[in-house]
Amino acid sequence: MMNSNEIRKLFLDFFKEKNHRIVPGHSLIPDDPTLLFTSAGMVQFKPFWLGNGKEKVPFSRAATVQKCLRAGGKDSDLENVGKSTKHHSFFEMLGNFSFGDYFKKEAILWAWEFLLEILKLPGENLWVSVYEEDQESFKIWQKVIKTRKIVFLGKKDNFWGPAGDSGPCGPCSEIYFDLGEKIGCGKKNCRPGCDCNRFLEFWNLVFPQFNQKEGKLLPLGRPGVDTGMGLERVLSIAQGKISDYETDLFAPIIEKIETITNLQYGRLKTKDTAIQIISDHIRAIVFAISDGIYPENTSRGYLIRRIIRRAARTGKSLGINHSFLYQLVKSVSKTMQEFYPDLSEKSEEIIRIIREEEEKFGELIDSGENLFAEKISSLSGRQIPGSLLFKLYDTYGLPFDLMQDLAEEKGLLVDRDGFNGLIKKQQERARKSSKFTSSKALEKDIPGGDFKKTAFVGYGQESVSTKILRSFQSRQEKDLKDILVLQKTPFYPEKGGQVGDRGWIKNEKMEFEVLDTQKDEAGDILHLGKFKKKPLFEIKGAEVIASIDKNFRKTVSSNHTATHLLQWALREILGKEVEQRGSFVGEDYLRFDFSYAPEISTEELGKIEEKVNRKILENSSVSIAEMELERAKRIGALALFDEKYEKNLRVVSIGDYSREVCGGTHLAQTGEIGLFLIKSLSSIGKGTKRIEAVTREVAYQQTKREKAIIETLILRLKTSADLLLARIEQLFKEEKEERKTKEILMNRLLDLEAKELLKKIKVIQGIKLISEEVAGFNQIYLRTLSDILRGKIDSGVILLAAKFKGNAFLVVTVTKDLIKRGFSANSIVKKLTSFLGGGGGGREDFAQGNGKNLSRLKEVLKKIEEFIEKNEEKRAG
Repeated sequence: MMNSNEIRKLFLDFFKEKNHRIVPGHSLIPDDPTLLFTSAGMVQFKPFWLGNGKEKVPFSRAATVQKCLRAGGKDSDLENVGKSTKHHSFFEMLGNFSFGDYFKKEAILWAWEFLLEILKLPGENLWVSVYEEDQESFKIWQKVIKTRKIVFLGKKDNFWGPAGDSGPCGPCSEIYFDLGEKIGCGKKNCRPGCDCNRFLEFWNLVFPQFNQKEGKLLPLGRPGVDTGMGLERVLSIAQGKISDYETDLFAPIIEKIETITNLQYGRLKTKDTAIQIISDHIRAIVFAISDGIYPENTSRGYLIRRIIRRAARTGKSLGINHSFLYQLVKSVSKTMQEFYPDLSEKSEEIIRIIREEEEKFGELIDSGENLFAEKISSLSGRQIPGSLLFKLYDTYGLPFDLMQDLAEEKGLLVDRDGFNGLIKKQQERARKSSKFTSSKALEKDIPGGDFKKTAFVGYGQESVSTKILRSFQSRQEKDLKDILVLQKTPFYPEKGGQVGDRGWIKNEKMEFEVLDTQKDEAGDILHLGKFKKKPLFEIKGAEVIASIDKNFRKTVSSNHTATHLLQWALREILGKEVEQRGSFVGEDYLRFDFSYAPEISTEELGKIEEKVNRKILENSSVSIAEMELERAKRIGALALFDEKYEKNLRVVSIGDYSREVCGGTHLAQTGEIGLFLIKSLSSIGKGTKRIEAVTREVAYQQTKREKAIIETLILRLKTSADLLLARIEQLFKEEKEERKTKEILMNRLLDLEAKELLKKIKVIQGIKLISEEVAGFNQIYLRTLSDILRGKIDSGVILLAAKFKGNAFLVVTVTKDLIKRGFSANSIVKKLTSFLGGGGGGREDFAQGNGKNLSRLKEVLKKIEEFIEKNEEKRAG
């Protein structure tokens, strides 16, 4: 029986023999701004079909195995996951592509050859559908399959695309596998297109001929072929399984869920649905995080957060009342590691992120369910009004999708439109009360009104004689209350990521310290600060000297020039696909956000830092020129060209290697930067990385601190600089060995403790009982000890208690035969911990809890005997 790895390899090898370039699958974060996720194999190739057909493409045939995620937008399969055994949020798509090369004939005949000759699928079970207007495909299919097994379908079924709101699309032909009469509706005329599940569509052959743009279908410059075969579906067919979840792609994950829940998959439909949801979702979660999509409150990250929460809540329906999803990561990695080896390398980080997210959500559920129940208790109808949902969201922080799930469990509806309306109103209020009110909005409060735009002269002058046009106070800022508007100014206002200038505005009778410079919506430059010497007269029209803080400007300019060098170095080392996503240029550090999905190694980061410092040592000249947008594009100046620019742009060039459209301030020579150090690299989601770095004095001071730390380590470890790393590695090795020794000793101690406890078995009403306090163990070892004892007794109840850090911890184990007689570890723990002033819970066979009332611990250890007696009396009666 073929497994998933074999089918991937067979597919790629087959099309390699047909002269296809084997292209690695793309990240789940697409380059297409109209898409949330990579949802099909063709996404990375969309540009190949566009244009006039004359542009060169690197290859005309390609084959891929593409990981796909459909969890948001029009392609979402999320609602069907679990209920259907054939829909998934995450799946793999096997695809072959032609860009102006072969067309329908080759695509159809090769697909048929692969299915019958390579996979050896039974031809009698195969059916196909074609677009109702596509006679060409119909005639080709007639050569290999009986006409009665070719079905014409309409645009809904057999016209594909585009992926997103625009792009390539065209007619398609789909291949189906007949699962047999027992699966379907039972009708004699059942065939592809029927709503039943008998015919499984598993390979879609799309023939892109059009480009959808603004709702119109235009001819494609380079028509071609775009096929997609779902690995999960074709694998279930090849392995003779009715459900995708029975294949080797899911088996290890489901086995782990069975271990965690003590449930058996395939016994009860409702439980199976929950297990399927979890096993599907954990694959989506693991691959999304691996590609840099982290759970957060916006965009892609929000959908991943929703998937994590949906899986966690589904776990509760299986009796899992603790974090568990992170325990499935290794099972996903084990299943997929042969084709995706990077999963193993990233698994610890993925586990950490999932565990943190689960724990945060667990806290939210614990408080949220009670709060939700309390707030809806007085409702008279079946719909929860948007105003109440908004209050729970805005005041108590309950996410809408959690409230929706809780409402569904109680058979209630939610007023989504009312909720969304209130959210929009809140966003509008927030926008109106932004950091600064525009000058125009302030006119009614200032006698004279009628502001004039300040002339900025700060590129060439550091100090200037000017006039005060207005003086007023900001009602938004707590610290920066006084604002001056000047006729002209050398102060650079915050924009393009660069902070505003600082400095002084003064004359003989007044002194004003500028702490920040901003530009409002009307175009006025606002100097924010405080009067050091306040005039006793009206200052409108007063002549003043406005001078920037030269050291502050130079430090900020150093960081800005270094940011340009950093972007150049990133593109040199990582590739031209690196694009700026945002930046911050301040006095103490610079921050640069850029698009790049793969992990960046320590070696690559070192090369980037070295490249920047090499250019600093070269002392390249920094030149500035004004030009029109089209010329800036022609000379290769980097810019966010989807933003609106003035007619004339300012282009900053460094040597002959870096050109960027930029309105910020810069140094004259790169050598003035002095030193460049990368402080941190992080992923901030959405396929975006962030680098923070320092220059000049800050970089020097950091180097000094790090040198001092190294020198201290050399002294403390009694070694030399050359041998320091080896000495630290040796210490790590020794510490690891000590931990291993400690673990061995602890296991021996646990075995000895278990032997002693087995001597203390009591028999209550024919039930074996171990009920003891053990000293010197924390909660983890208490659980381990309980597991050892369970393996030693064939039937019984085990209650172990330990005092640790001011708490009394309890673990209760009940053997499976006693569960059938009405015993429940979960019920016992809840009753016992209530005597200790605490709480707990778990499964029928195992539960744990704690409480702070240590004085009642001995009483609790006796109480369990009463519970056993009452249970047996009740059962006998």
